[in-house]
Amino acid sequence: MQLGIHLPHVGRKAGPLAIRRAAEQAEALGFADVWASEHIIVPVGAPYPPSPLFLDPLLTLAWAAACTARVRLGTSVLVLPMRHPVPLAKELATLQVLSGGRLILGAGVGWLKEEYAALGVPFAERDRRMDEGLRLIRALWHDDPVSFETTWIEAEITNMRMQPKPQPAIPVWIGGTSEAALARAIALGDGWHGTQLEPAAAPPSCVA
Repeated sequence: MQLGIHLPHVGRKAGPLAIRRAAEQAEALGFADVWASEHIIVPVGAPYPPSPLFLDPLLTLAWAAACTARVRLGTSVLVLPMRHPVPLAKELATLQVLSGGRLILGAGVGWLKEEYAALGVPFAERDRRMDEGLRLIRALWHDDPVSFETTWIEAEITNMRMQPKPQPAIPVWIGGTSEAALARAIALGDGWHGTQLEPAAAPPSCVA
């Protein structure tokens, strides 16, 4: 069994020293990975998340990468439909290079309607944008040149080039506990990232 920890990048104690200490201790104690989650903007009075202070997960992991040499670095999870996949693919590939190939992309559709509205992304389209975004990101990582026809994402990509190409390939773990998330993990992911889930509450397809 391998264990990981969530980095202290949320709430009033979030900061570079806390993140560095946690990442260094995780590596020293033999943990497999460290994780950072995402909320970009949250409504006043929301019962969750408990704090509006969320340091950006990719920048947090970049800092953790600079403080460590072995431990893997994962997003838990990146709300992929809220981000444009073209610059995101570039950021993730860059982080994979700078970290020495230690990145894990945990990606999900999220749940906070107000956050989607603030970013101008239709909440009702999140599943379709997630699937198309994942396919586009993989194409940008692997094809050279790349052409990709989009339906839900605003992009025109014909005979284009993007580098670096991440090596090794970045594993994609699909977050979520719904049947749709599990189906997406099978179809588009390299693994399933099920968090905060007790066995009794697991979807039927998760139970052997």
